[in-house]
Amino acid sequence: HVAKMFPGKEILIGETGWPSAGRMREGALPAPSQQALVMHELLKLAKEKGYRVNVIEAFDQPWKRANEGTVGGHWGLIDAGTREPKFHWGEPVSDHPFWRAQAAVGVAIVVLAFGAALYGARKRAKSVRPRDWLAVALIAFAGGATFGPALAALPLESLGWIGWTRNLAFVAVSLGAMAVIPAAIGASVRLPALAIVLDGARRRQEDGFAVAAAAVLALGVLAIGEAAFELVFDPRYKDFPINALTPVAAALAVFALLRLPAGAGAGMAERTAFWWLLVAGLFVPLNETLQNWQALWFGLICLALAVTLWRVRAARATG
Repeated sequence: HVAKMFPGKEILIGETGWPSAGRMREGALPAPSQQALVMHELLKLAKEKGYRVNVIEAFDQPWKRANEGTVGGHWGLIDAGTREPKFHWGEPVSDHPFWRAQAAVGVAIVVLAFGAALYGARKRAKSVRPRDWLAVALIAFAGGATFGPALAALPLESLGWIGWTRNLAFVAVSLGAMAVIPAAIGASVRLPALAIVLDGARRRQEDGFAVAAAAVLALGVLAIGEAAFELVFDPRYKDFPINALTPVAAALAVFALLRLPAGAGAGMAERTAFWWLLVAGLFVPLNETLQNWQALWFGLICLALAVTLWRVRAARATG
């Protein structure tokens, strides 16, 4: 259009590029493959039409993450750490260059989940029913598929000691869920209310597996609730911690749906968290638009935990 409006004039595209990492914006996905595709197509068009192009940027600028989030520091064609090009013209590009290591982590998580279930069953001298094994398999799949990518995202999405502490805590909660929830299933324990960990007297009277499961529920509510708070009130440059939080949300939801929770003591804490997660689970995808599959995924994480809390409260109502 500009070329037609100003025939014979030189055209310079002042700033152009595509990020290789960070959160989605509507349907736009920052990724190495997308960066390579956009730059190939753009420079091809510029050559065909005789345009001049200013590419932003030659090198990644990690310091920009403080102002623009993860996505702001990864617009370069050259990696800031390795000083190597992120892709080579005309050659295949992988969004998961360390997929073998991630797959190995996934296998380890699966072994952990099934091993924990066997431990719980032997500790209580219980036989694990087929549907319990299916539940453990679902939990293991959720953790195995996402734990490797969660670890790979840590150095990209963690800025400063606060960012590292937050994101490592998310990963630690999910790792705990991969061990505790399958063990509780194997031991035929029901998911208890938050009161078990909030009330010291009750905590001392309860089964160890039940206390551990309640602790995972409490930490899961804190982790997912905190991430939801950021994505509701200050979302512009915030990443979606979907891989780090999927294991804990999936484990708790499967556990709550497998058998009726032990709802004794459920009250204000479950009610407040339920409504907050329900609102966040609906608001975040709508606010980010339904083209953003990362936002949809995070919304499902919030809704899965909301369903878990609803089941705990429903168990109290039914006695």
